[in-house]
Amino acid sequence: MSSSHFTVRQMADWIDHQFNRLAENGLTMENSNDVKNFWTDWRRNLNKSEIVLNDGCQIEREYKTATPICEATGEYIGEGGSLAHIRARGMGGKQEAWKDTSANWLHLTDTAHAELDNGKGLAEFLRNYPHLKAKIDAAMSSTPEPAEEPEQPEIY
Repeated sequence: MSSSHFTVRQMADWIDHQFNRLAENGLTMENSNDVKNFWTDWRRNLNKSEIVLNDGCQIEREYKTATPICEATGEYIGEGGSLAHIRARGMGGKQEAWKDTSANWLHLTDTAHAELDNGKGLAEFLRNYPHLKAKIDAAMSSTPEPAEEPEQPEIY
């Protein structure tokens, strides 16, 4: 199948793959303003179309491999950096499985992750990285899986 028959989603995945290959081979945002401008414009267009990339990844390593460019800054990080949760998992207690899915992850440089978690809030983070709005909005508005009701003992 040629790209002229791609759906919008298939074309977005193909373009993302091309940017990843460029970065893996040394053509990064830091050494090419043209690539950075193309990448930023492309991410803004994805945002307008509300397309979220790599949303089918099931495990963290798979997501980091599929997303080797920091989703905020555009810096190539390979499998480095860190995985940020858009909606925090919370500490202790019962973990909610839906928070550990690619729909709630961002692969970021450690600096961008700190900016998301410890910065001036989500609104400021989105002012700096507006191309992430669709993904962050989707994660923030997602409805968690309903909690299973505990089994009640039968009374005879």
